[in-house]
Amino acid sequence: MRKPFVAIVALATLLVVALPVAAAPPDNPLVGSWENEDVDGSHQHLTIGNGQGLPFTYRDDGATFCENLGFGYVPLSLSGEVLILEEHPLIFAPFGDAYCYPRGPGGRQLVVEDGFIVFIYDPGTDTLIDLSLGSGCWYRSGNPGACATG
Repeated sequence: MRKPFVAIVALATLLVVALPVAAAPPDNPLVGSWENEDVDGSHQHLTIGNGQGLPFTYRDDGATFCENLGFGYVPLSLSGEVLILEEHPLIFAPFGDAYCYPRGPGGRQLVVEDGFIVFIYDPGTDTLIDLSLGSGCWYRSGNPGACATG
């Protein structure tokens, strides 16, 4: 009877000790998941990792850019690394190859090599402002109210 009790106490202690570490915020304020509703009505998502070079992935669920290239109103993705352009204020550019995902045969199509989007981070609202696509305010996933205007 004593062994199961010891195992349960040990597991509970491990969880209590591990949870605060897992919930600790990243050192870099850019790290995390960001969202935006684009001016064309599509949903955009940006995830920035905490690894070397700040790896990122960007996805637009329906890109006017791809439509203008003749692929239709289809998803667009961009992935690579984040380049810090200025530290104060924090201006950065996710930088990498962009792909459109047309329906039908052929799969994804490379549309821009070394493409980028320029953002500025607003620490007061914990939001990103798009300086290149014109899509406005980006909020952390789950917090769309951060972009509400007063």
